[in-house]
Amino acid sequence: STVCDDSWNDNCATVVCRQLGKASYGVAVHESEFGLGVGPTFLMNMWCRGNETDLLNCKFAKADDCKPENTAGVICVDSYNNIRLVNGSDKSNGRLEVLLYGNPSWGTVCSDGFTEENARVACRQLSLPTRHVQFKTDAYYGEGSGDILITNLDCAGFEVTIQSCYGFPNSEYPYNCFHDQDVGISCSDDCPSFKYGAECENTCKCDQSKSISCDKDSGKCICEYGWKGTRCNCEESTECKETIDEG
Repeated sequence: STVCDDSWNDNCATVVCRQLGKASYGVAVHESEFGLGVGPTFLMNMWCRGNETDLLNCKFAKADDCKPENTAGVICVDSYNNIRLVNGSDKSNGRLEVLLYGNPSWGTVCSDGFTEENARVACRQLSLPTRHVQFKTDAYYGEGSGDILITNLDCAGFEVTIQSCYGFPNSEYPYNCFHDQDVGISCSDDCPSFKYGAECENTCKCDQSKSISCDKDSGKCICEYGWKGTRCNCEESTECKETIDEG
């Protein structure tokens, strides 16, 4: 039996490669590139997160209308960091560039439609922090050269690689995008001032005029000298009778 290539992506291919014990990552192949399958097509409309241990743990439908020339395939690879950040201040930031399978030259990503979720997936793929991610437009890290390979990338945020996101790769180069729109990203484990949480989504309940910052994990306030209390609103020399606002 075979699998239909509709909705087939790198997340699905990665599950197959891991299940077979072949490699850590997979590249999705479409349109029966390795030849027509033998026997009936069993599955279609596959949807995997990429962390499943078995293809049958993914969402799917039983195939009822898939042509033989639409058989899915996989290429198993040991490394999938064919993206990079260049021209940044260190390895955690820079212009985002990609290397497409079968293409010898690096290309850039258009900032059109780019989101924080896209940046988070790219940081994860590069084994960089994902707590506080940002994307920069207007060639913030300088203009690239060569082809602009991706535009309107659409990641949900949970993917392992940007290659697994909707819109990768584009069927045509985005000719309506120019290098002054090259996107860049930054990946950090630090939160902005008075923010905390797994993605810096919470605001610390500190008196900001009397505190230095807060712990990025717990939100606990770090008081200025001479102040104490849960919110740093009690003088060190006095008894603290603050009221904690739970709202």
